[in-house]
Amino acid sequence: LDLNSEAVSFLFEPDDNLEVAQRLPMYLLGQDKAGRQTFAIDISGPGKNQFLAYLQTDCGLDVAMIDLRALIPTLSPDACAMAGQAAALSQWHQTHRF
Repeated sequence: LDLNSEAVSFLFEPDDNLEVAQRLPMYLLGQDKAGRQTFAIDISGPGKNQFLAYLQTDCGLDVAMIDLRALIPTLSPDACAMAGQAAALSQWHQTHRF
């Protein structure tokens, strides 16, 4: 995590190579009643394929990029709200540079 920049971000370093580190934006989506915070990591940038490969191979996770609209029927109302908020924040930050 990079907490020392203008924006909070997740620093992804493929193959532990600091020279090609990717800064993936993070967005706070909220906090639940138990005090747990939920964040979204925006992987829509150039490091998307490397980050997905890292999750699949190094972490052993079965992850894939799927259109959010196709997932909506399978998600709970709370998960739908968080996913929609994450998508909206990502799109806003991509189009509004300040």
